[in-house]
Amino acid sequence: MANLDYHYAVAELQHAIGGRVDQVYEIEENLFRFRLSTKESGKIEIAAKIGERLSKTSMIPESPDAPTSFASLLRKRLNNAVVEEICQVSLDRLVRFRLRKEETHLLYFEMFAKGNVVLCDENNKVVAAYHEQKEGKRVVARNGQYPIPPEAADPFDSKATEKIFEAIKEGAAEGKEVAKEAATKTSAATAKSDVPANATVKDAAKKIALSPTYFEDFAKAVEFNEAKKASKTLEKYVLAEKYTAYYDETGAAIGFSAVKLNEPAKFLKATPASEKTFEKFSDCLDEYYSKAALGPVKKSKNAKLEKLLRQKELQEKSIADALGAADKLQALGDAIYLHFDEAETAIDKAKKEKKNKTEIEIED
Repeated sequence: MANLDYHYAVAELQHAIGGRVDQVYEIEENLFRFRLSTKESGKIEIAAKIGERLSKTSMIPESPDAPTSFASLLRKRLNNAVVEEICQVSLDRLVRFRLRKEETHLLYFEMFAKGNVVLCDENNKVVAAYHEQKEGKRVVARNGQYPIPPEAADPFDSKATEKIFEAIKEGAAEGKEVAKEAATKTSAATAKSDVPANATVKDAAKKIALSPTYFEDFAKAVEFNEAKKASKTLEKYVLAEKYTAYYDETGAAIGFSAVKLNEPAKFLKATPASEKTFEKFSDCLDEYYSKAALGPVKKSKNAKLEKLLRQKELQEKSIADALGAADKLQALGDAIYLHFDEAETAIDKAKKEKKNKTEIEIED
């Protein structure tokens, strides 16, 4: 999921505000399930695969029999807490829950890099982190201050992006003049490579809070000569909600998008054979994550079936071990039966020798 995807996923979770945390589960490494209760919407399930996905879901995975230590900590602090806020921070791949119980906690879901879940107090002091990061420029560790990423220009704010486009355009124009002056002193051929044609696009993409994949798709349908027009087009692009899943010839999902794409094949890096549009983004994500054939996300497993198969395997092993032991006991029994008379004679002899030995010892 890109930062634009989290914008729409978080928007869909706003009706959970005012509800309470029912339960927290760590299904497997990096995969969390949060169950919320609301008066108006009833139970709400949230899936958080850190570094990959966070959204409401109807695909409820099988929960483990016992909580992990981190899940236990979150339960102790957050169970029955009121959800006061769910927001996207800095329009980044960072989602924050504000939760109030006896005291207020901030729960951060880092969906960038390897991902993380970080619990902080209301002053942003780290209480616990799923993955502590004590080295590098960005430190996330217990008792430290949680580092909020810097903000980029808001793609939904045409005035903010207009300034970006205008500044980059002026910078590109100045660069061209410098390159041309240098070219006249060397050769005319150099002038053809003074400034790359897509310099404005690349520079703008770094300064605006929109992932490269979405920005490149937006850039296909806009001219950057007019900053105001480009910014208005960008605003229109990010507001064009169209929750779509794309499929290959076999019916496997190869991608999804939150807005209407200009060139789906280039965005997906594959030509879709078909597509389907959903009313809710969470349903679109459930569809993709259950049928994904490409990309970093593997097709989800049936946890209950996996558990039953493991139990069946253990039972089969136990039966095989028991049968093996029974065979050995049977063989031993058969051997004793065949040589019963000899064994009985040997036992009687041993008893007599033991008795004679005892009598000799007593006489001595």
